[in-house]
Amino acid sequence: MSKDNNDNDLPFDVWQTSRTAIIALSVGLVVSTVGFLGMSAVAAKLYVQKNKEIPVFLQVIDGDRQVVRIERSDGLMTIKQSTIIKSSAFRNYVLDREIVNHSDERDRFERVKMMSSNEVFELFSRNISPTTNPSSCFGDKRCKREVELKNDYQVKSAKNVWRVEFIVKDTFKGKPLKPQLVSATIQYTVNDSRIEYKDRYLNLSGIEIVSYQINPM
Repeated sequence: MSKDNNDNDLPFDVWQTSRTAIIALSVGLVVSTVGFLGMSAVAAKLYVQKNKEIPVFLQVIDGDRQVVRIERSDGLMTIKQSTIIKSSAFRNYVLDREIVNHSDERDRFERVKMMSSNEVFELFSRNISPTTNPSSCFGDKRCKREVELKNDYQVKSAKNVWRVEFIVKDTFKGKPLKPQLVSATIQYTVNDSRIEYKDRYLNLSGIEIVSYQINPM
């Protein structure tokens, strides 16, 4: 055998070139395999993160529904938590109770009922009924009421008390009456809230309102 040939009787330079090419292809295949496995792992992780449900609460501006604050809430189904959840719940509760438009009261009052103790809701029902309260704006379609929320905060000097300040803007027969600045003082308890999505009216906050008082400011 010539020194210029290998055991397969191939010219040495051809054999060397083929050997180098095979090694290069093998290394490339290994690198590609490792890279593919790495990319697959990353893709799988991203897919899991993308499809994992992360419960959050959004605080929005009531008029144009712009989101102004977002807070993650990992313990969504057992709720005893943050200020933002309480703030949103109480603000919406006041709106549901106080607005008079003679159009969506039924839905709003159902939400009020979900967040109220039996005693609070019974008193509310009597106050809005034209039978027990003939002067109620709710019983007179000539009367409408808008509510402009101004501020809300926890009352530090008392346990489980929240205050919501707002402006009441009444109109009667289409004529605006003098606006009134008032506050709602709300006493509440917080319970574990376990809900199902199929429920139409959801009290996600777990809050039960046990006292609701309106006072002029």
